[in-house]
Amino acid sequence: VECARGKVIGGSSSTNAMAYVRGNRGDYDRWAASGLQDWSYEKVLPYFQKQESWEGGGNRFRGGSGPVSTQFCRYKDPLIDAFAQASVEAGYPQTDDYNGERQEGFGRLQMTISKGRRSSTASAYLRPALKRPNLTVLTGATATKITLEGTRATGVVINHGGGERTVVARKEVLLSGGVINTPQLLMLSGIGAPEELAVHGIETRVNQPA
Repeated sequence: VECARGKVIGGSSSTNAMAYVRGNRGDYDRWAASGLQDWSYEKVLPYFQKQESWEGGGNRFRGGSGPVSTQFCRYKDPLIDAFAQASVEAGYPQTDDYNGERQEGFGRLQMTISKGRRSSTASAYLRPALKRPNLTVLTGATATKITLEGTRATGVVINHGGGERTVVARKEVLLSGGVINTPQLLMLSGIGAPEELAVHGIETRVNQPA
């Protein structure tokens, strides 16, 4: 399965089409029903609101003062209008805001743009923090494994400059590799379902089924 991802500061938010589409309420609520109570839609909604500055202002579902700027797509094309009208005539549902109360249906594309420029996680979160004395950004490095003492994460093994080195954590290890590379790194470190790890010849360090 081909799944392009951004190997750059800001990750895929620095390389994609800037489309802004939140996860669907039903997915989060199914996670909660399966036992992940803190991942219900109502529990994650405040974080969606906190991170965005929607051009229409804050409301029950949207944030109005966050670091990531979001807006409707400004691009106009008669083909887009014809496609939208065809969806109406075919009886499909419509929505004025697919990141708002009604997520299902045809609606105008929303994008992460600020003053005509891409609004990425790098520009919104990282750039303002670069001058902090307790922050070091290491580029050109690939995380390959989490080091463990028992079941406690103590650091990360990385490839950098053609060699391997270990970065030791003083307090904790936080993973932010996206929906594909985060679980991959956990599995490479021996964290996951034993039967799945065994298929790849990885010793189980922490029995943690998905």
